[in-house]
Amino acid sequence: GYLVAAPSVFQAGVEESVSITIFNAKAETRVQVQLSVKGQTVAHSHSSVYDKGNIKLKVPSGLRGQALLKVWGNRQLTEKGYIFHNYTTITVESKGSAVFIQTDKPIYKPKHKVLINVYTVTPDMRPINEKIEAYILDPRGSRMIQWKGLKPVCCGIVNMSFPLSDQPVFGEWFVFVEVQGQTYNKSFEVQKYVMPKFELVIVPPPYIRDLSSCEQASVTA
Repeated sequence: GYLVAAPSVFQAGVEESVSITIFNAKAETRVQVQLSVKGQTVAHSHSSVYDKGNIKLKVPSGLRGQALLKVWGNRQLTEKGYIFHNYTTITVESKGSAVFIQTDKPIYKPKHKVLINVYTVTPDMRPINEKIEAYILDPRGSRMIQWKGLKPVCCGIVNMSFPLSDQPVFGEWFVFVEVQGQTYNKSFEVQKYVMPKFELVIVPPPYIRDLSSCEQASVTA
């Protein structure tokens, strides 16, 4: 028997891996992997597998939607090895990058400055120097500030900042970032400033025998 394992979702522009296992193999099997869309072959790869092996398949950029993944073992029947043929439907996503949004704090107070980092990377975690657009929405849905055509200063990182007023709308605010037609968001809280409460208790010794010597006291905060 045999086992073929592959992701159910392929990423466009990424080299995907198809795992082949042939049980009780007695000879090498020439395995071919093919990806087709609407009857047209868009990617093809092959390798010889004896027991276990992985076949890399480069998915072209720009693909999106349903595709057919076909796997053959010894397509030419004159060859030695295990003979099999199977196929399945997979989904190809055109999203070629991932975006991570980071704020320096989860909760802000009035007059605080909000610092934002945006990281853009490829699916294999390599930085992308891609221009982005971003904007901030307050809890009422009002657009408070907007940036256009921001380019990373280094390593796919974009830095942004804006100050909160002395009377901002309290609640959940959102950072929206648009990259390559995809929109990402992250939220943070703006809350009213509350004076912190604390208690400090100093317990001295019941009496002091000698003013020239040190005495022990306990301090609890």
